[in-house]
Amino acid sequence: GLPLEIVPATTPWLSPSIKLRVLWQGQPLAGALVRAWRTPAAADESPTDAESRDSLGVVWQQRTDASGVTTVPAQQPGEWLVSVVHMVPSSDRAVADWESTWSSLTFQRRRTAAR
Repeated sequence: GLPLEIVPATTPWLSPSIKLRVLWQGQPLAGALVRAWRTPAAADESPTDAESRDSLGVVWQQRTDASGVTTVPAQQPGEWLVSVVHMVPSSDRAVADWESTWSSLTFQRRRTAAR
């Protein structure tokens, strides 16, 4: 029911890759740039201070296909943030040139036990 949505088609914390559909006004959004960030799960890999933790770079990005679908390769453990932004010309050009709508999906993949 939101203007811009990221809808998972697979369970994010179970599947090694997450198939997502991006919807704009309830319809598939083709060509949307979807990006993912990951905070590592291991204490020795994770940034300890908030500034470093919040300044992680993009680990993956891809545009959606004609059906608004993309697949994020999210095999690594950690906290994941997937985001998309959609921009349209402003309805009031005296106030702004563009209107942006943002959507995000977060999930955590746990480290698997050694076998």
